[in-house]
Amino acid sequence: MLGRLVHFALAQRVLVLALAALLVVLGVRAGRDVPLDVFPEFAPPMVEIQTEAPGLSTEEVESLVTAPIETAVNGVPGLMTLRSKSVLGLSSVQILFERGSDVIRARQMVGDLHRRTVERRGRRITLQPREFALLAELMRNARQVMTRTMLLERVWDFDFDPKTNIVETHLSRLRSKLNAGSDADAIETVRGAGYMIRGE
Repeated sequence: MLGRLVHFALAQRVLVLALAALLVVLGVRAGRDVPLDVFPEFAPPMVEIQTEAPGLSTEEVESLVTAPIETAVNGVPGLMTLRSKSVLGLSSVQILFERGSDVIRARQMVGDLHRRTVERRGRRITLQPREFALLAELMRNARQVMTRTMLLERVWDFDFDPKTNIVETHLSRLRSKLNAGSDADAIETVRGAGYMIRGE
C-alpha cells in the first residue's frame, strides 16, 4: 500500500505539488481566523501585591502586613485562590481570579480595596478603614442577615460584647456616606435580627 502511494506521488508530481500548495494557502487563511492563540494562556488572571517592610522580621511581616492584606482582599468578586508568602522585609500576596475574568478589572478592584474606595451609582466614596471592613463583611455575606455579634467578631475581632454602640455608630456613618444623593438605603436593618446589604 505504501509503495503504491509513493509510486503515484512520483508519477503525478505536478498534481501532488498543486495539492500541497493548495493546502498551504488554505492553512494560512484558516490560521488568520482562528479564535484561539497559537500559545494560549493557561494560567488564570492573577494580581500580585508586593509590599516592602524594611526592618521587620518574617513573623512581623506575616502578622503586620500579609495578614491584613489577605483580610482586605478576601471576598473580592471573582476570587478563586489566595496565596501569600512572607520573608524578611517583604510580603507577597497573589490573588488568582476565575478563568475568563478581565485582568484590568481585577487590578482595579484590588486597587479600590487598597485605597478603601467603593462606587455606588457612579459615585466614588472613600471610607475609613473600619467602615470599609464593615462594608466588606456585609458584601461577603450579601442578602444574608449579619447579627451584631457576628460583626463584632469578624470586624472588631471581639469574642465578647463590649456593651457599647460601636457597631451602630459605624453603621450610621457608613449609611450616611453610601446613601448620600440616593433615596434607597444601601444597608437594611432587620429588626430583632441584624443587618443586611441590599443587592444593587
